[in-house]
Amino acid sequence: MAKYALAKYILTVSIPQSVSALFGLRSLTIGGSGSYTDSINIEYNSDFWSVEGDHVGSHVFNRNDDRTGRVSVTLSQLSDRVRQFITLCNVYASSAQIEEGLTMELRSLDGTMIATCNDVMPVRIPPQAFGATAANQTWDFASGEITFH
Repeated sequence: MAKYALAKYILTVSIPQSVSALFGLRSLTIGGSGSYTDSINIEYNSDFWSVEGDHVGSHVFNRNDDRTGRVSVTLSQLSDRVRQFITLCNVYASSAQIEEGLTMELRSLDGTMIATCNDVMPVRIPPQAFGATAANQTWDFASGEITFH
């Protein structure tokens, strides 16, 4: 699992054209110094390699080309991006016509590409906390393909 502090990275969420018509935006950008500075975790669902051995010492390696995974974005409830994430997830939850996922790109502050997550769908809206102070919340997404650059 890779974990990145959003103070040092920028996450761009590109919204498919068919969804942007319902949502009203083509992309969301979070991260950077002083802006929504919690974290993003990106991980694969499966190991790439496994090994099987037997009692006489022979073995064989098995390759797995599965690049599906999970993306978790933790944001402060103070941010306007939380409202936009809620709206975006509600659009995905309420429309039976959405067939195309989001694209998430993680870059360093100097623009270096770190990871690309394609065909990303929100898993659920996280619990909403209401109290005297703002809380963080973690948004989970399923990804059809993750590439680390």
